[in-house]
Amino acid sequence: MKRIREPSTWAGLSGILLGLAEIIPSASAQVVVRGLSAIAGGLAVLLREGTDDAAP
Repeated sequence: MKRIREPSTWAGLSGILLGLAEIIPSASAQVVVRGLSAIAGGLAVLLREGTDDAAP
């Protein structure tokens, strides 16, 4: 469960979802998957900026 707190996990998930959105034929499903990708990317940034080891 420690891996779930890593920013790289969420950044990778965001990239996978964005790539997946390109091959989904349904336009409405693409919107949902891109939205989930944006949320995962935002969470990665939030986790990265919220850690003490983040260099300014």
